[in-house]
Amino acid sequence: MKRIIAAALALSFLGGASAEAAPYFYRGHHPVARHVVVGPRHHVWIRGEHFRPVYGRPIVVNDWGFYRLRRPPVGYHWVRDRDRFLLVALTTGVIADIMLTNGYGY
Repeated sequence: MKRIIAAALALSFLGGASAEAAPYFYRGHHPVARHVVVGPRHHVWIRGEHFRPVYGRPIVVNDWGFYRLRRPPVGYHWVRDRDRFLLVALTTGVIADIMLTNGYGY
Protein backbone atom coordinates (compact mmCIF):
# COMPACT_ATOMS: atom_id res chain seq x y z
CA MET A 1 0.00 0.00 0.00
CA LYS A 2 2.83 2.34 0.83
CA ARG A 3 4.39 1.69 -2.58
CA ILE A 4 1.18 2.66 -4.40
CA ILE A 5 0.85 5.89 -2.39
CA ALA A 6 4.53 6.71 -2.95
CA ALA A 7 4.22 6.07 -6.71
CA ALA A 8 1.08 8.20 -6.97
CA LEU A 9 2.76 10.97 -5.01
CA ALA A 10 5.90 10.80 -7.22
CA LEU A 11 3.78 10.98 -10.41
CA SER A 12 1.90 13.99 -9.09
CA PHE A 13 5.19 15.79 -8.42
CA LEU A 14 6.47 14.98 -11.92
CA GLY A 15 3.29 16.29 -13.55
CA GLY A 16 3.53 19.53 -11.59
CA ALA A 17 7.19 19.98 -12.47
CA SER A 18 6.56 19.76 -16.22
CA ALA A 19 3.87 22.43 -16.06
CA GLU A 20 6.11 24.56 -13.89
CA ALA A 21 9.02 24.20 -16.33
CA ALA A 22 7.07 25.98 -19.10
CA PRO A 23 8.11 29.62 -19.67
CA TYR A 24 6.15 32.08 -17.56
CA PHE A 25 5.08 34.24 -20.52
CA TYR A 26 3.03 31.45 -22.17
CA ARG A 27 -0.59 31.24 -21.18
CA GLY A 28 -2.18 28.42 -23.09
CA HIS A 29 -0.84 28.45 -26.63
CA HIS A 30 -0.71 32.24 -27.13
CA PRO A 31 2.54 33.94 -26.13
CA VAL A 32 2.26 37.26 -24.32
CA ALA A 33 4.15 40.07 -26.06
CA ARG A 34 7.09 41.42 -24.11
CA HIS A 35 8.67 44.85 -24.60
CA VAL A 36 12.26 44.55 -25.76
CA VAL A 37 14.49 47.62 -25.94
CA VAL A 38 16.89 47.47 -28.87
CA GLY A 39 19.56 50.03 -29.63
CA PRO A 40 21.16 52.77 -27.60
CA ARG A 41 19.46 54.22 -24.58
CA HIS A 42 17.77 57.62 -24.72
CA HIS A 43 20.20 60.44 -23.96
CA VAL A 44 19.03 63.36 -21.80
CA TRP A 45 20.30 66.54 -23.44
CA ILE A 46 21.16 69.67 -21.42
CA ARG A 47 21.94 73.25 -22.48
CA GLY A 48 25.59 73.93 -23.11
CA GLU A 49 26.35 70.34 -24.05
CA HIS A 50 27.84 69.50 -27.44
CA PHE A 51 25.30 67.78 -29.67
CA ARG A 52 26.44 64.51 -31.15
CA PRO A 53 23.72 62.29 -32.62
CA VAL A 54 23.40 58.96 -30.86
CA TYR A 55 23.33 57.15 -34.20
CA GLY A 56 23.15 58.19 -37.83
CA ARG A 57 22.77 61.71 -39.11
CA PRO A 58 20.78 64.33 -37.20
CA ILE A 59 17.31 65.30 -38.42
CA VAL A 60 17.49 69.01 -39.25
CA VAL A 61 14.10 70.76 -38.94
CA ASN A 62 13.64 73.28 -41.76
CA ASP A 63 9.88 73.76 -41.28
CA TRP A 64 10.20 75.13 -37.75
CA GLY A 65 6.96 77.10 -38.12
CA PHE A 66 4.93 73.89 -38.52
CA TYR A 67 6.28 72.62 -35.21
CA ARG A 68 5.54 75.99 -33.54
CA LEU A 69 9.21 76.69 -32.90
CA ARG A 70 10.67 80.17 -33.01
CA ARG A 71 12.88 81.24 -35.91
CA PRO A 72 16.44 80.13 -35.22
CA PRO A 73 18.95 82.96 -34.91
CA VAL A 74 21.71 83.33 -37.49
CA GLY A 75 24.25 80.56 -37.01
CA TYR A 76 21.81 78.11 -35.40
CA HIS A 77 19.38 75.44 -36.59
CA TRP A 78 16.75 73.18 -35.03
CA VAL A 79 17.53 69.47 -34.77
CA ARG A 80 15.02 66.78 -33.80
CA ASP A 81 16.06 63.97 -31.47
CA ARG A 82 13.15 61.58 -30.74
CA ASP A 83 10.69 63.68 -28.69
CA ARG A 84 12.83 66.83 -28.40
CA PHE A 85 13.83 69.74 -30.58
CA LEU A 86 17.31 71.11 -29.95
CA LEU A 87 18.55 74.53 -31.04
CA VAL A 88 22.15 73.78 -32.01
CA ALA A 89 24.95 76.12 -33.08
CA LEU A 90 26.14 75.34 -36.61
CA THR A 91 29.85 75.86 -35.97
CA THR A 92 30.38 74.45 -32.48
CA GLY A 93 27.42 72.07 -31.99
CA VAL A 94 26.59 73.57 -28.57
CA ILE A 95 22.93 73.20 -27.54
CA ALA A 96 21.37 76.61 -26.90
CA ASP A 97 17.75 75.58 -26.22
CA ILE A 98 15.59 72.48 -25.82
CA MET A 99 11.87 72.18 -26.64
CA LEU A 100 9.71 69.14 -25.88
CA THR A 101 6.97 67.84 -28.17
CA ASN A 102 3.41 67.45 -26.95
CA GLY A 103 3.10 63.80 -27.97
CA TYR A 104 1.39 64.48 -31.31
CA GLY A 105 4.62 64.86 -33.27
CA TYR A 106 4.89 68.63 -32.84
